[in-house]
Amino acid sequence: MSNKQSPKSRYSQRKQEISQAVQRHNNNRGRIAQRGANKEYKEAKAAYREAAKNYRKGGGAEALKLKKNKDNLRIARKTKKIVKKTNPTKTQKITRAVAQTGTRAATSYIAAGLSQDEDLEEIVKHTRTSKNALHVAKKGARGIGRVSKATGRGVVKGSRFAKRSTKSAGRVAKRTAKNARRAAQASVKGARRALQVAQLAIKAAAAAVNGAIAFFATPVGWVVAVILALMLLVVMVTGVFSSNIVQQTDFSLNDSWVQLSKTDRKKSNDKVEYYTDIDEILLYMNYRYGGEWEPSAKWEDGNGGKWAGKFGLNHFSDALDDIWKQENEDPNNLKTMKDVYTNGKEWTKLSKSDREEYEEILENAKESGKYPGMQELQNPLYNAADDKSQSEGVMIEKRYGYTAKDKFSYNTTIKASSGQKLYAPMDGKVEVGKSTLKTFKTNLPKDKKESEEKKQKTNIIIYTDDAEFIFYNVSGARVKSGDKIEEGTELGSVQGNGQEIAYAKRKETLDSNDKDDKRYYDEAKYLEKRDEDNEDARTFTRNVDKKGKKIDKWQIVNPGFYFPFVAYSQHTQVTTIETAGEMSGRAKQLYDLVKKYLPEATDNGIASMAGCFGVESLIEPKRAEGDYLSPPVGASADSWENEEWLNMGGPAIYGGGFPNILHRGLGLGQWTDTADGATRHTLLLEYAKKIDKKWYTLEAQVRFMLEGDNPYYINILKSVLTSNDDVDTLTSRFLSQWEGVPGDKISERQKIAKQALTWFHQTPKSSGTGSGPGGTKASSWDFPSEYEGKLKWGQPSSNTITGYPGNNYPAGQCTFYVWNRVHETWGLDVAPQLGNGQDWVANLVAQNGWHTTSTPQVGAVCSTAGGFDGTLGIYGHVMFVEHVNDDGSFLISELNYTFVQDKVHWRVVNNANYYSFAMPPGQ
Repeated sequence: MSNKQSPKSRYSQRKQEISQAVQRHNNNRGRIAQRGANKEYKEAKAAYREAAKNYRKGGGAEALKLKKNKDNLRIARKTKKIVKKTNPTKTQKITRAVAQTGTRAATSYIAAGLSQDEDLEEIVKHTRTSKNALHVAKKGARGIGRVSKATGRGVVKGSRFAKRSTKSAGRVAKRTAKNARRAAQASVKGARRALQVAQLAIKAAAAAVNGAIAFFATPVGWVVAVILALMLLVVMVTGVFSSNIVQQTDFSLNDSWVQLSKTDRKKSNDKVEYYTDIDEILLYMNYRYGGEWEPSAKWEDGNGGKWAGKFGLNHFSDALDDIWKQENEDPNNLKTMKDVYTNGKEWTKLSKSDREEYEEILENAKESGKYPGMQELQNPLYNAADDKSQSEGVMIEKRYGYTAKDKFSYNTTIKASSGQKLYAPMDGKVEVGKSTLKTFKTNLPKDKKESEEKKQKTNIIIYTDDAEFIFYNVSGARVKSGDKIEEGTELGSVQGNGQEIAYAKRKETLDSNDKDDKRYYDEAKYLEKRDEDNEDARTFTRNVDKKGKKIDKWQIVNPGFYFPFVAYSQHTQVTTIETAGEMSGRAKQLYDLVKKYLPEATDNGIASMAGCFGVESLIEPKRAEGDYLSPPVGASADSWENEEWLNMGGPAIYGGGFPNILHRGLGLGQWTDTADGATRHTLLLEYAKKIDKKWYTLEAQVRFMLEGDNPYYINILKSVLTSNDDVDTLTSRFLSQWEGVPGDKISERQKIAKQALTWFHQTPKSSGTGSGPGGTKASSWDFPSEYEGKLKWGQPSSNTITGYPGNNYPAGQCTFYVWNRVHETWGLDVAPQLGNGQDWVANLVAQNGWHTTSTPQVGAVCSTAGGFDGTLGIYGHVMFVEHVNDDGSFLISELNYTFVQDKVHWRVVNNANYYSFAMPPGQ
C-alpha cells in the first residue's frame, strides 16, 4: 500500500496546518503576531534555501527534504499573509480606513462636480472614465495610506475630520497651516515621504479629472479640480497628523516640562518625593487647547478666576500649576490625569464624547508613541537591523529637568548595563573627545582636530546642522572625529551602570545686522552671565560666521520626547509608617539585633544603616542579586541553599554583562565577590556555617557585619553605629566608607533613615503570616463550592471591600481590593502608586522588591494585560491567586468584575500568556 498522498490530501493537510499556525499567532496582539509569523517565514525560507543547496550537491537523496521544506515555506508564506490581514496593528487598521475614506470621498467629489455642468453630466455615466477616475483616486488613497504607515501615525477618529471640515474656509486654512508646521517638525525622513505623497495626491486629483475627456475646458472643471486636490491634501494631512495631538512647538513643550519638573522638586519633602507623570499632563493640555497655548498665552480659568483670565492675568503656566495641584495636593490620595479630566475641576473635565475620543488616542499611542511628530531618535541600545531599535522603549532612570529645588540638569540617564553596546540614534557626523554640547565646535582647524584626537576620548557627539546628540563617558569608541555615520552604527559601549545622554536642537539665528532684532546683543550678553544651576543652563549659542555677526541659539531639550517609546523609573514616593509596611517591621528587628550585639550603638547610627539597606534590599536579608529575574537566573523556592545558584556571576545573570561580578551579591548589603579582590559573598556564607545559621537570616547577617566581615569594614561600621552625628551625615558616611559608592541615591537613603527613627520604637506588624482576615466574611458571588476549606487564608473579610487604613486606591476598583487582600494575607502594605491593574506585577517588582513567577502560586498577585480576558485595553486588571490546581488552573478572587464593586467575585482560570504573577520577597 502506497504512503504517497494525493494532491487533494496534501492540500487539505497544508490548509489545516496553516489554520493552526494562524490561530497560534492570533493569540497575540497585532504587532507581536505579525512579528512571530514573519520570523517563522524567514526561518522557513532559510531552511528551504539550505535544502535546495544540499539537493544540488546530493541529488535525489535530498529530494524528500527539499519537498518538505518547500511545503513548510508555502505554509509559512500563507500564514504570514493571513496573520497580517486578520490581526492587523493599529497603524494598519488606520491605513486601511484612510484608503477607504479617500476613495469614497474622491469619487463622490468628482461625480458631484461633473454633474453641475450639463455638457459634462454625461461623463459621469461613462463607465470607462468613471473607472479610470476611481482607479487613480484609489492610487492616491493608497499613497496616503503608505505615508500614514511610514510615519507611524494615523487617523484616530474620522469624526474629528468631519467636524473640522464643516468649519469656515478661513479656519480650515488656519488648521492646514498648523498641520503643515507640525509636518515640518516631523523627522526628516517622514517629512520627505509626506511631501512625496502630497505631490502624489495632487497628481492623482489632476489625473482623475483629466480622465474626464474635455473636462478642463470649463470653469466648473477647474473648480472641481481645485476642490478635489485640496480635499485629498487635507485628508492626507489629517490622516498623518490627527493622531499627533501635540501641537506645541518643541521648545514650548520643553518649557512646560521644565515647569512641572521644577514644581515636583519644590513641593517634595521628607514625607513625599514627587515625580509626576508629566507626559500625561502635556498630552491632555495639547488635546484640549492645541498649539495656541504657549506658556505665556492667556487662560480664562486659574487661581485668579475667569475675570483675571479675561484681563490676561492667567496663563498656560497657571493651568499646568492647577492640574499639578489637583493630582498631588493630597499625598494620601494621589490622582492621575484621568481622575482630573473625569472628576476634577469643571475646567479640566472632558465631556463623555471627548473623553472617549481622547482615551482612544491614548490607546493608539501605545502603538505609535506619545509624540509621533517628534520621533527623531531610535533606541540607542539596539542596532538598525534589530526591530527593537524602533519598537523597544527606552527606560529613563534620571529624567531631564530639575533635580533639586534650585538645581537643573539638562542631562538624562537611561537604563543600561556596563559593557552594553551603544548605537547611533540618528544620522550625522561624529566628534569624539572631551567636548560637551556647549563646548563643541564643528569649525575647528584640521590641525587642532588632529591634536584633540590624540587626547583621551570619552564623549561621542553626533551632529547635523539642526541637532546634536551626546553620549557621555563612552568606553571603547569605534568611530573617530569627522566620520559620517547612519543611525544604528555601533559607536562604543557603556562604561558603568546607566548611560548619560543629552540632546540639543537649534532654535533660531540672531543677526546683529538686523536693526529690528535688538535681542542679539541682549541674548549674547545674558548667556555669558547666566546661572548654570537653573533652566537657563539648557541654552547656549554659537557664532555662525567668522566675524560673529550672527549667532545660532541652541537649546538642550528633553530627549524623552524624541524616542518612539519611553518609560520612567522615577515615580512619586510617599514615605509614611502606613505605606512603608513590612519594611518598618524589619527595621525594628534590625534595631533590636544591633543593640543586642552592640549595646553602645545609637539610634542615629542604626538608622543610617537601615536607610542604606532600605535602598539596597528593602531591609530584607533573603535577597540575592538578580533574584527578581525569571528562573533559572531568578530565585525559586530551593534557590537559597543551592550553591550553584548562589555562586552565579555577572555574565550569567545579566546576559554577558558585568564580568567583574564573580559571585552574585547576597543579603542586606548585597555582598559580592568581584574580580578586583572583594570576597564578602564568600565570607558571609562561611561565617553563617560557622555559627550554624542560615545565611539569609537577619541575625546571621547582623553578626557577620559585626564579627565575621573584613576587620577594615567592621571598624568602619562600628564607628558609624556608635556615632552621635546627625542621621544625614551618618548615612552619607555609611554609603561612602562602608558600601563604597558615595552619592548613590543618597537622598532616598537619607529619607528612609529618618523614617526608620520612628519605626524603631513602634510595635511592628507581624511578618510573613499576615495580620489575618478581620471582621465578617465579605459578600461574594460565583464561589465554587468544591473549594470550601481549601483556601490558605480562608475567604476574604469585609475589610477587603471597605478598606484597610493606608489604602489610597479608589474604592471598588480591582487595585483597591488586591491592596487589601495582600494586607490581610501577607501583612504587607504595597506602594500607593502601582498604576492600573495591568501594571501591578511589573511595579511590584520595581518598587516593592517582589519577584515574578512564570506559573501561578498561592498568594500571588496576578495582572491581566489590557485588552485580554474581557478587560479594557488602557487598564487591564489585577487579581489575587487563592488556590492552584494540579492541572495548572487556579482560583482567583477579584473586585470590579463586570463592574460589580461591592462583592468579591471568584473564577477558576487557565494560565495564559496575558497573565503575569508576582510573589512577595522571600516567598
